[in-house]
Formats: sequence, structure tokens, C-alpha cells
Amino acid sequence: MKSTACSYPTSSAPRSTSQRAKPFPKALAALDSALRLGASREALQNEIDKRRRAGVAVVRIALRHADPLSANPGESWSRAQMIEAKLPSPVLQRRFDFVDGTIAYTDYCWGDSLAAEFDGLRKYWRDLKPGQNVEDAVVAEKIREDRLRDHVGDVARWIYDDLRSGAMIPMLRRRMCRAGIET
Repeated sequence: MKSTACSYPTSSAPRSTSQRAKPFPKALAALDSALRLGASREALQNEIDKRRRAGVAVVRIALRHADPLSANPGESWSRAQMIEAKLPSPVLQRRFDFVDGTIAYTDYCWGDSLAAEFDGLRKYWRDLKPGQNVEDAVVAEKIREDRLRDHVGDVARWIYDDLRSGAMIPMLRRRMCRAGIET
């Protein structure tokens, strides 16, 4: 059963779940990582061309979309879902300079209308800076997001649970619709 967001069709949770089971997200994450670590697109293509096994077509498609700017598997999985949902391609790791001299990069950005962040939640416990507690990290992230809103109309966020459940794409479609981004 399909639902709609701003009159655009969205997948039901079962359909989204079956889409996530495809190897495309895994292939995209692996290829994003390979490019990020310095492999050339040509070398990857040569390796793929040597393969004659089932699934190689999916890897070829993933290579066309692979981007070293995806910083981690969660960002790649998010992008894979965006690609499969045929959403507009975002700019990855867009830089924002704040008036206080600090700099922020967003995982995804669509012009000045919408920025988006995959939030792996690590920053709130495992990646704390020396002397920083969880409350400090949450407040710092809130301030960063408020500063981003000075540059873009909205900031969308999601976590792994949103990717697993299929909730990210419908939420992102609604945000895009409100921001005037055609999906």
C-alpha cells in the first residue's frame, strides 16, 4: 500500500524493507569507502570488469553513484536509499562558514533550502572530546544546527533506526516538499 507526501508517492514500510535488502547499499558503501581511501574509479571499474558473477551489474550501478565524500557507511546507506527513491542528488559535505569563524560541513545539502545529516549518535558518547560530557556534545550540536539554519531553510536529521525502518525517505520527501525541492 502506498502513501503520499505532498502528492508524491512514497513506499510502504514493507516495500522499503525489501528495497533495503538489496545489495546496492552495501556495494555503494564499499565503493564510497574505496574511493575515500584513494582507489581510483578506473581501477575499481577494471576489477569489476573482470567479474562475471551474479550481482556484478549492481556493483556497476553502484560505481556510477560512488562518491568519496560519503564519510561513513551510514551516509552511504542514506544516499543509496535516496538514489533508489529517485530523490534529487544532494551536494555532499557542503561547507558553511559561520560568523564566529567556525566551519561546519553538512552530510547532504540541496541549495539554500535544505541541509541534512545522518546522525550515527557516536558523537554523543564514543567521540567525545577530552573534558566533554554528553550534555556538552548535545548542546554543541544544537548550536551548530541553529547556525546552519541561518544559512539554509531547514535541517533534517535521521539515525540508523530510520534507515532500517524505512522512515528516512518519507521524512526527507516531506522536508523537500516544504522546502520547495521537486521530488
